[in-house]
Amino acid sequence: MAKIFKWNPNQTATGKGVSVATVEDTATGVVEGVGMGCDRIATKTATGRDGLLYSALTKEPAMTLKDGVLVASLEGESTNFCSWSNDFGQWSKIGNSPTITGGQYNSLTGKNDATLYSNPLNNGGIRTSAVNSEGVGSVFVKGDQGKSFKMDLASGDSVIHTFNGEWERVSVLSTIPYTTVSINNYTGSTGVDFLMYQCDVTELNYLTSPIFTNGSTQTRDADVGFKTPDISSLINLNSGVLEVEMAALVNGGANRKLSISDGTNDNRVEFGYNSSSNNLTLTISIGGVLLANTAFDAGFDQTIKALYELDFTTNNPTLKRDGVNVWTDNITINATEMKYIKMSNAIDLDNTEANVNYLKFTSND
Repeated sequence: MAKIFKWNPNQTATGKGVSVATVEDTATGVVEGVGMGCDRIATKTATGRDGLLYSALTKEPAMTLKDGVLVASLEGESTNFCSWSNDFGQWSKIGNSPTITGGQYNSLTGKNDATLYSNPLNNGGIRTSAVNSEGVGSVFVKGDQGKSFKMDLASGDSVIHTFNGEWERVSVLSTIPYTTVSINNYTGSTGVDFLMYQCDVTELNYLTSPIFTNGSTQTRDADVGFKTPDISSLINLNSGVLEVEMAALVNGGANRKLSISDGTNDNRVEFGYNSSSNNLTLTISIGGVLLANTAFDAGFDQTIKALYELDFTTNNPTLKRDGVNVWTDNITINATEMKYIKMSNAIDLDNTEANVNYLKFTSND
């Protein structure tokens, strides 16, 4: 009878970031828990199932709510160049000065740490220094439905956003250097009151998890590898079927790979996305011998989740995407020392964002 490893990011121990996988023995019905981890060396802010922000502990997997689904999130190193990310009272007032009141309003953390922006006049706002080569600026806001505000970068890039009545994250991207970021009620937008929380200005061209600052820029350490501990005593990873539903295998120019390995590049079965060739890739190395290194599926869509099934139970391994065979080869995989399942490459060098609906491995026992 087979043993089955399952990991569903939506099934967490706390509903936030403590993620637990399972190994089921189908012969006995015994199910054992496996704690998932990562090699991040600092805390990280993420969004829990309840929609609130929380702090994932060192080496604790961060789960982030996206489109109503709690997904595993890996991110590279990033810096917030906004020195006062949540103390908007430190920002300079411009034009018809608004009233800024902090510490009395409920935010996405569930605490009274949001700031109220209030201005009965138009053409006023607040501004702060955020020296950046290029990248995205963002802020969480909540205002009356139909009202609007404006967010500007000194590069000339801006966005006018109409509130929907709920907390939202509003962002604007610049591809040229800029030195300040401002939030304002622009000319024609009169009598605007809204809540603000957490401004991020990063060098990346996509949104990341919030990075809190208090008077100086701050850099968040990279997530390095969503992984199991050594589970070779619970399940035979040397032969079986790996099934994973995932998207966004690459972000920010870094490769993202999913691997079964012994923790080295010598013994690994992995597939992922190659950012330089814009292809999905499959790599198989056993005993230091490269058996397969195949690129396929050019132009893989990084935003739409797909179901992948990698079967290496026979001498003719296959890989399917959404039920369609995209690779097969007449090779023999005599793996003997596989121990880990990782959402990174075998030795944890690549790190970026990866969204996973679920992961399953069925052993060939």
